[in-house]
Amino acid sequence: LLNNLTFSQVGLLASITFLIQISTEIHGGVFADIKGRRLSLMIHSVLGLLSSIFLTFGDSFLIFLLASISYGFAGTFLTGTKSSMLFDTLKELNKEKEYKKFSGNIMLFSYTLNALVLLFTPFLFDINSKLPFILTSVFFIISFVVSYLMKEPKSSLVENKTSYLSKIKSAFDETYKNRTIMVLIFVGAISGSFIFTIYEFIQPYLSINNIDILYFGIIYALMRLLAGLGGKLAHLLGSTVNNDGIVVCGLFAIAIASILLSLNGTIIVIGLLLLSLSEGINNIAISDDINQRIHNNRTTILSLFNFTKSLSFTILAFIFGILSDMLSIQEGIIIFTIFYIVIVISTLPLLIKKNSRSKV
Repeated sequence: LLNNLTFSQVGLLASITFLIQISTEIHGGVFADIKGRRLSLMIHSVLGLLSSIFLTFGDSFLIFLLASISYGFAGTFLTGTKSSMLFDTLKELNKEKEYKKFSGNIMLFSYTLNALVLLFTPFLFDINSKLPFILTSVFFIISFVVSYLMKEPKSSLVENKTSYLSKIKSAFDETYKNRTIMVLIFVGAISGSFIFTIYEFIQPYLSINNIDILYFGIIYALMRLLAGLGGKLAHLLGSTVNNDGIVVCGLFAIAIASILLSLNGTIIVIGLLLLSLSEGINNIAISDDINQRIHNNRTTILSLFNFTKSLSFTILAFIFGILSDMLSIQEGIIIFTIFYIVIVISTLPLLIKKNSRSKV
């Protein structure tokens, strides 16, 4: 294998990164709420740069272990922070109602860039296997400069005298008292982890359905592009549909995409692309809905949301893997689609009911 790593070592490195991220997710949100979003984003960029440098010059398991640890902690300082930074900045400018517009544009730009990177990475890799990591280092340097030039929202500066434990308690109390946030976190975690689980197994599923591996790169690039367009679409829908309606549209689009994925042949590609579009709609609409209802502890609550999503993904991916071994990936998707539809239908009345009582 590349750089003399075994499959077990690669799996171990991936597990270490994920365990660090999920175990420090909420703590990262608390840090951002107390010490500042700007500082958190700068630390994220530095740790991400370190990870890229280790990957560029790494030639042993120990160096790659350091890269995985750095990347894991880099995620700690990012989850929830970028969303809360954007929302609080817009709130300071009395433009918080335009959150979907700005976050949708950011998502479209970043996912389009990601799609281009996916298309050109194999060519860069053929030239030099280290070029993709060098390019990533450049992105993290740019990220650090942009973060440094950012202005910390005044509302976040008020929170820096709070202790970590009281901040966590305050965030849990606010979430518990606002049941709409609880429902949105639950729905967002289930739908998000469902999408991530499908993504995790999509490569072998495409192969089983006789999709030529030559098209995989194009399909993945289109997936990222459509996810970005989904974020933009969430904003455009906002001019005619209220946010609750957009959330419902996103949830049912995921269900339709899953039904298409449970079929045979090339139609699963259409299902996969629709799933990606739904991912973008879902991300922006639910993020906006949660942000609009948070009064304090914004980054901590958003990190709690991301933690719930990651934990749900861990459980669902494990169950889906067992089902796919016992039955098949296709039958696993059918069972998961039924499970998802039942959860969504049973949750929607509660969501609509709570929304009617808890509008901010």
